[in-house]
Order: sequence, then structure tokens, then C-alpha cells
Amino acid sequence: MGLARRKDIASRHAGADCSIREPLAALLLDERGRIVDCDDGVGRMFGYEHRELLSRHISRLLPQLGIDRLIKNDEINPMMRFRFRIGARFVAQRKDGSTFQPALCLVNLGEPGQPRLRLIVRHG
Repeated sequence: MGLARRKDIASRHAGADCSIREPLAALLLDERGRIVDCDDGVGRMFGYEHRELLSRHISRLLPQLGIDRLIKNDEINPMMRFRFRIGARFVAQRKDGSTFQPALCLVNLGEPGQPRLRLIVRHG
């Protein structure tokens, strides 16, 4: 996904603070937090190939977003939404085991049962 496309996604969701700066990575998550798609920035940032992440839970990259933490009652967990909104720092883990603290933006794109969460990761 190119920078212009990421800017378009961010501008359509002006309520979320999704400042566009490089390096960036964008992931599409389903309602259970599994990775449905990701851009090339994810590979550069985390060291995984695209195919290695498909159908994996986002907690592989962001352990604090455990299976029961991201989604609650078919919606983004209100506490997690708050943490994203205030710019709370999360710990991200690369394939080689090293960690970093990214800035995250989570946007709800769809309806239950379909891929609906766009997660934008900016290397902090």
C-alpha cells in the first residue's frame, strides 16, 4: 500500500490521530484480531514476509493486543480504544525477538463478520 493510499485512509478518519510519517506499516485485521492483509512496511518494520503473517493474530507483533483484549462484545474494546486515542505506547516485537515502542492508530472500517480494523503502525 502506497503512501498516498495511507494518507487517504487517514484523512477519511479525521477523528483518529493518524499522522502520516515514515516508516509506516498498515495491517487489515478481522473481527477477531487476525491479520487479513498487510503492506510492505510490515515486512520492513517487523522482519516477516507477507505470507508468514496472514491469518496470524496481531498479538504476534503486538503482544499486548492479546486474543481477548482487542475485541469485546463484537466491538473494539473501549479500554483499548481509549489507549489508542491517548497515544499510549505499546511494545512491538520483531521476528528476531527485538522490541520497539510504536505509535498505533486503530480505525474501524466495516461491519461485524468482515475484515474491519485497519491498524497503522508508526515506528516510534
